[in-house]
Amino acid sequence: MATKDPLSGHPGHLDEAQTATLAQFRSELIADGLLPEDIEAKKAELGYDRFDDQTLLRFLRARKFDIPKAKLMWANNEKWRTEFGADEIAAHGFDYPEQPEVDKYYPQFYHKQDREGRPIYIEQLGKLDINKLYALTTQERQLKHLVGEYEKFFKDRLPACSAEKGELVETSCTILDLYNAGISSFYKVSSGSSAESQAQGAEGSLDVRTARVVGRLKGGRRGLALRAVHMLGRCLKAPDSGRDGAREISVRFDFP
Repeated sequence: MATKDPLSGHPGHLDEAQTATLAQFRSELIADGLLPEDIEAKKAELGYDRFDDQTLLRFLRARKFDIPKAKLMWANNEKWRTEFGADEIAAHGFDYPEQPEVDKYYPQFYHKQDREGRPIYIEQLGKLDINKLYALTTQERQLKHLVGEYEKFFKDRLPACSAEKGELVETSCTILDLYNAGISSFYKVSSGSSAESQAQGAEGSLDVRTARVVGRLKGGRRGLALRAVHMLGRCLKAPDSGRDGAREISVRFDFP
């Protein structure tokens, strides 16, 4: 029995049906006016190509290569980008002068690469002080800064890591440092949702390796891990952006 390619659906790992679906997906996006008429000009404006096959395949994989569902997801994403000003942020950045002070109360940063060449993103949730954080900035400004960081992720970090690795790198590895982090840390950043609703569905957004790690955790640590993944998932997409599922979450948990 043939072994399924773990990278099936990714660039360089498409079967005939997936290749045909990708071509049809692009054709339908063009026909429906969901891609720019002058893609080269848009690429020059943004500084990177967010309309390439690699990007379209993210949406197809997220919807199991179902074109109508992937097209709806793409349309929602484009609507959100227009309303939020994501392309403007991609092209010109977002001025966030409060960052040095914000980082004292919610440290988030990239540091080197893992063994697979992925950029490593770290959040130190045990140092989160929500009251001091919102004395310095607002949720809206945090979100704009986060969008700017993810535009840099696609524009600069992934290409640099791919060049260093000598092969395509499409994702990052996130480390959630839970040292000194209590359950209250997750309630404070999740708009008051219950622990049950936070954990519900979180495992579905994990990549295969991370899901296996979470599956081996027991009791309170497993619940804490799932709440952390839920919170991280909220941070990886803006409200109503339609991008849920377009990016798998790979996490390493550092428990005390």
